[in-house]
Amino acid sequence: MPVMLPDFIADITLYPPDRGGREPPIIGEWFGCPCKFDPRDFSAWDCRVLVEGEQFKPGETKKLAIVLLTPEALWEGRIIGEAKPIFRQISN
Repeated sequence: MPVMLPDFIADITLYPPDRGGREPPIIGEWFGCPCKFDPRDFSAWDCRVLVEGEQFKPGETKKLAIVLLTPEALWEGRIIGEAKPIFRQISN
């Protein structure tokens, strides 16, 4: 698998189930999801959150890298977490 270079780093909070979040933790190298920069917008970027083998449980906040793949993604109508960007990767 090719190495994914992050577009930015963000503090990401996964909502717990009682706040509309997912039940199981995220486990693996990355997690694919839509990324919305404005919660009122219906468009979203298809992104990969680079978990890098760590377990990310609902209710937790972690500093993780994000890779943006495309500006169009399937929106399923509910938000399961939030992120606050803290660093943007500078590309050559």
